[in-house]
Amino acid sequence: MAKKIEYYDGRPILEANNSAKLIEAVEKFKMTNPDILLETPYVVRVKGKKIKDCAFYRCPDICVAILNDNVEMIDRGAFMSCTSLTNVVIPDSVTEIDKYAFWGCCRLKEIYINNQKLLKKVNFDQKPQILPL
Repeated sequence: MAKKIEYYDGRPILEANNSAKLIEAVEKFKMTNPDILLETPYVVRVKGKKIKDCAFYRCPDICVAILNDNVEMIDRGAFMSCTSLTNVVIPDSVTEIDKYAFWGCCRLKEIYINNQKLLKKVNFDQKPQILPL
């Protein structure tokens, strides 16, 4: 049985924990779902307990990052210079966000998070709207 495709705002959600895995996920999706249009930028569900240093650094192909419920830390530069990133969904499991995690994300408009105190020391090019989950 084929895996059910999840969507966010009309776009299929891809799973990856760094930009190299995103490329693999895109290729796999295209091979297994040739009838579904997959446009850039992508919606990505980020897996793993820690989003490592520069995991998606300068990845222009992400518009939305949805963090899995098991993510605990967003490391230095995890999404640095992701110029198409507009929305991030951060679950309650996250307990630490590096101050440069979103530096250079010039189009970041909304961050969905319940523990807004985690964002106090985070540097943004332009402060996004902070909304509860």
